Amino acid sequence: MKSRDESLERGVVATGHFNRIVKKLSPRVKAALDEAIRIVISDPEAGRMKVGDLAGIRVYKFKVKTQLYLFSYIDDVDNDRIVLLYFGTHENFYRDHGGRTGWDDPRTDRTC
Repeated sequence: MKSRDESLERGVVATGHFNRIVKKLSPRVKAALDEAIRIVISDPEAGRMKVGDLAGIRVYKFKVKTQLYLFSYIDDVDNDRIVLLYFGTHENFYRDHGGRTGWDDPRTDRTC
């Protein structure tokens, strides 16, 4: 396992879909998401590994006030980066995520 300093040097890439969702967030939710992303960068195993349609994808959960939010990501060890895939509330997350990653298409990748 990498040390904390080595983990912080990892790249973070967001899909276009992730960026479009984040662009519409309130400042409070955006700040909480930024903190959650920092946690995942420092510990890529912080999110729960999913199975089934979302196999290979990790999901990290956090709350803002009483609302539960989730974002999905892939720990792309080969390219030393974390790929942010999808963000949403718990109520709609699994329905809207639909197992789509969207990160194989280089046009959807955006460096944060």
